[in-house]
Amino acid sequence: MSSISPPMPDKALLNDVFFPLLETIGATLSKNFEVRAASTEDLLTATSTLTEYITAYCARNMRGSRNPLDPAELAIHVLRTRNPAETTTNDAGKKIKGEKKWYYLILAETEKTGDVHILAEGNLRKDKIDLVEGFMEAVMNEIEKWNDQDDG
Repeated sequence: MSSISPPMPDKALLNDVFFPLLETIGATLSKNFEVRAASTEDLLTATSTLTEYITAYCARNMRGSRNPLDPAELAIHVLRTRNPAETTTNDAGKKIKGEKKWYYLILAETEKTGDVHILAEGNLRKDKIDLVEGFMEAVMNEIEKWNDQDDG
């Protein structure tokens, strides 16, 4: 039985897509929260890291797809959620969830069929201005984990 290699994305094309995605989300957060926008150098570093992540993700066939990744179907979204660490229990033993005042970024692929696949999730942040940092931390941690698995 032969193993079929997963289709690998074009790195240059990914870079061309990720840079404007990161630039847009960074500019939006900067404008809304009146803080300094990310430098071009920071955006280029984040772009290359995200490209490395997606390439490794596809190499491990974590998409579970035989179709090549279409960079035009990628988008970054801000999601609002509860922090599981804030869940408490009342006197009656019923769980009480915290408020939805935590945020994180996701990188999602929307297929032509309408199916949405989350390819990367950032770390939870209470302040939206820290979303890109939380996202890149999570991506870099995953890359490190994969590199350790490959080395070990």
